[in-house]
Amino acid sequence: MSIGMLRYITRSRLAFILFLISLYPIRLGAQSLQGDPSGYVDFSEFEERFGTEASLEVDIRGQMLQLVAEASREEDPELAELLDRLEAIQVRGFPMLRSQFRRMESHSRALADQLENEGWNTVVKLRDYGQYVDVYAKENESSIEGLMMMVVDTELGETVLINIVGSMQAEELGRIGNRFNIAPLEEVMGDQ
Repeated sequence: MSIGMLRYITRSRLAFILFLISLYPIRLGAQSLQGDPSGYVDFSEFEERFGTEASLEVDIRGQMLQLVAEASREEDPELAELLDRLEAIQVRGFPMLRSQFRRMESHSRALADQLENEGWNTVVKLRDYGQYVDVYAKENESSIEGLMMMVVDTELGETVLINIVGSMQAEELGRIGNRFNIAPLEEVMGDQ
């Protein structure tokens, strides 16, 4: 992947985050989901690990997630059906100075190791100077139960974590990528 594609990925991520924020102006809080489904990642430890409070927090679940599904139903019924099966979409953004890249990269690597030890499968790993992108999927026998994306970007000066929780099929991840302009999902999962 080229540097230009990496910049496109991080800008696409920002577009996705802004879209989520526009749909959900009130934060529900960082409470965990009922019973912590296997596709759920608890973000509470990251503020401790990163040593700073998140500068961006988005938690869409429950009734707000249903509202997004209903708003999509007429234009894209298949997307609405997928959103009906999701339990949560959560995003955290942490500010980062260029000088902190190696430390944030190390924290992201530790999270990646933790996810792999918990049975998450690597979908995308991208390493380039100043940018570090990981995408993981938690699967059961018949579907994907969760998706986790981590992006560390010195140009944008932030680390962003995205967790999508709920029952999904691989081909639907491409739909999410297309709908919300998330380049890694569009490219990797879109043709399946």
